[in-house]
Amino acid sequence: MAEIRHARPADVDRLLAMGRSLHAESPRYRRVAWDEERARAITEAMAADPESGLFVAEASGGMLVGMIAGFVVPHWFSRSTFASDLTVYVDPEHRGRVVFLRLVGTFEQWARAQGAIEILLGVSTDIHPEQTVRVYERLGYKMSSFALMKET
Repeated sequence: MAEIRHARPADVDRLLAMGRSLHAESPRYRRVAWDEERARAITEAMAADPESGLFVAEASGGMLVGMIAGFVVPHWFSRSTFASDLTVYVDPEHRGRVVFLRLVGTFEQWARAQGAIEILLGVSTDIHPEQTVRVYERLGYKMSSFALMKET
């Protein structure tokens, strides 16, 4: 079973490889240019901060098979904070197992410890969106907003 832990600087190259895989797999995101420099800078900053919301799933042998990254910020109209994800990714061969559930659970624990009063998780990649929503609903999430996208 994969261990969930905070990401470390030594994980950055593998995290970027997973990010490139997500980018290539996503019908939505593969239309957007991948910026290695930007992705590396953000990933390195989060991995260097042991308090960040960047977690990895490490399988036996040290192989990283999943990640979740997110943040906690105040609402624009309040000092009350919420947590949201930047990305969640599990390697295709590890999907349908508990890796995803454990990544989300770890993120939830972290968000509560940061004082977040709510957690907002999205499904924006167009990779199995209905299936992902059903899993989130089983975890107690409810549909609370919609995002609409239009290409320019």
